[in-house]
Amino acid sequence: MDRPLDISELPASFDTPSAWLGKDMAANKDAWVYQLTASDIADLENAARHFLGLNVDIGEITKQTFPLQTFATHLEQLRHTIQKGRGFEVVRGLPIADYTQEFAATIFCGLGAHLGSARSQNA
Repeated sequence: MDRPLDISELPASFDTPSAWLGKDMAANKDAWVYQLTASDIADLENAARHFLGLNVDIGEITKQTFPLQTFATHLEQLRHTIQKGRGFEVVRGLPIADYTQEFAATIFCGLGAHLGSARSQNA
């Protein structure tokens, strides 16, 4: 059985990139909001078209089946930010209103494939 938490065992403060306060993030949105460029969007759309052309289930999407030419570099930096930095980034600018549900889902799953591996959240 776990013993009760003794708050005297906790450090007085945390000094890591992931120990941020909402007010600090709100004051510096440029640090955590990424606006997609036209080139980023084209790269994502091309990768989605490539994957859809393979005619495989979206659950089989990988970095290899969702090939990014230039945006992969940003996603590697983002992966580091998620794992060792502040823990998140907001990516804006994907014109999903122009996409079918399948095309948008392919892009979202493709982004995920570059950041990690899919895991079921259901028992």
